Amino acid sequence: WETVIPQLLARLDHPEPFVRRQLTILICRIGAASPHLVVYHAVVESQPDSSQQAETSASYSRDAYHQILASLQQTGSATLVSQVQKMIFELQRATVLWEEMWLNKLTHLQNDVAKRIDRFDADSARIFANGKLSDRERNTLAKTGRVSIVAPIVRAIEAMCAMTTRAEPGTPHEKWFHATYKVPIEEALAALAGSGDLKEAWKMFKQVCVCFVDSGPFALMSMAC
Repeated sequence: WETVIPQLLARLDHPEPFVRRQLTILICRIGAASPHLVVYHAVVESQPDSSQQAETSASYSRDAYHQILASLQQTGSATLVSQVQKMIFELQRATVLWEEMWLNKLTHLQNDVAKRIDRFDADSARIFANGKLSDRERNTLAKTGRVSIVAPIVRAIEAMCAMTTRAEPGTPHEKWFHATYKVPIEEALAALAGSGDLKEAWKMFKQVCVCFVDSGPFALMSMAC
């Protein structure tokens, strides 16, 4: 089966449910007999793609890989699966630095944040131009609108914090990241989630991005260009 495993795995995104189901069953049987042939593929391909919404075909294959992974764990290969997952996790930590993750995330959020700030400014202008509202009502509506508009951005950044600044550092570089960036990031997040000026709060994250670019591998890359 070793020679045809790549072809079988490549067809797990087949549009026909019957074909996908039969391929998944076959690969699960192969995995039960020879787990080393499929475990790496199953672990890697079952991981979610958080960078963008998964396409339908990718979703099909990911569901199949989840089934294969579950089958491996249920047929005596749970330890092997755990070891491969740990290996892949450590490889990712060695190849993708936390500042790279943050720079990518903040760059990805930039356009959305700009649109949300513009929307908040427009909504606030309408609220404070409404002569039928009291000052207290205007302030309450503006505060509620701010919380609602910024909530998705705050959640995205809190998720990054959970993986980095609020996680236990496991390497010397991660310890350096904690010492260098934990306080600025948490202060910027508190400002964003608070009641102050949104533009000023986001400027704090922009400044963190500048620090990322001016230090570490980004500085070396710019010098090499």
